[in-house]
Amino acid sequence: MKNLLKVAGAALASAAVLVCAAPASASVFYDLTVDHCSGSGCGLTNYGSIEVSGQGTGTLTFAFDLADNVIFNQAGNRNNLHDAIWFNLDDASTTVAGLPLPFSANALQNAGSHSPNGASFGTFDYLISAFGGNGVDRNGQPTTAAGGMNTLTFTVTGASPVLVGEPFAPRPLYFVVDVAAFGANNTVLTGNIGAVLRESQTAVPEPATWSLMILGFGGVGALLRKRRTQVRPILA
Repeated sequence: MKNLLKVAGAALASAAVLVCAAPASASVFYDLTVDHCSGSGCGLTNYGSIEVSGQGTGTLTFAFDLADNVIFNQAGNRNNLHDAIWFNLDDASTTVAGLPLPFSANALQNAGSHSPNGASFGTFDYLISAFGGNGVDRNGQPTTAAGGMNTLTFTVTGASPVLVGEPFAPRPLYFVVDVAAFGANNTVLTGNIGAVLRESQTAVPEPATWSLMILGFGGVGALLRKRRTQVRPILA
C-alpha cells in the first residue's frame, strides 16, 4: 500500500508542478489598445484582440479579431503592397503560412528591421504586407466595414518561436496593426494600433496535466476506500 501511496503522491506532485508552470501551448491574448492613428486617434479605446497559441512549440498560430467597424487597412492599389502587421520573434527566421489575399507573406522570412509607418513604436523583426483593395479586382478601401476584413488567422513556424515584446512605455508592444476605423456616415480614419499583453488571463491546464491530476486523486481515493474496508471493530 505504501508503494501505491507513493505513486499517487508523485502523480499529484507532478500535476501541481505542471499547473503552476505556464503551459507551453496555452493561448495568450493581446489587446489592440495603443492608438497611433493620425491626428487625435481613430476614436476607440479597444480595436480588437489577438490570440496566440503554441508558445514554445515549433508553430505559433495568430488569430486576429478586430472590433466592430474596424478592418485591416486596405487603402491603395490592388497591385501594390503596403505594411500591415509587425511583430517580434526570438527566431532568426520563420515560415509564414495560411495568409489569404490581400495579405502576402506565405514564405520563409528572415528577421529584419521594420518600423511602423508614421508611428514611434520601435523596430520589429517581422512584417506582414498586404495589397491594396482586396488584392484581386478592387482598388482602395471598401465603402463600409462590412466590405472589409476584420478577422485573420495564420501560422509562423520556426525552431521554437516565442513572441517577444518591443519596448514601449509604459508596457511592451507585441504587435502593431494598420487598421481602418469606420465612424458616422462611414467616415474612415486609418493608422497603426499597438497590442499589449492582456493583464488578466488565466492559463488552462493541458490534457496531460488533467490526466495526472485525475490519476493522483483516483489513486488516493482508492487507497482510502481500501483502508476503510480493512478496519475491524475491536471487541471488548
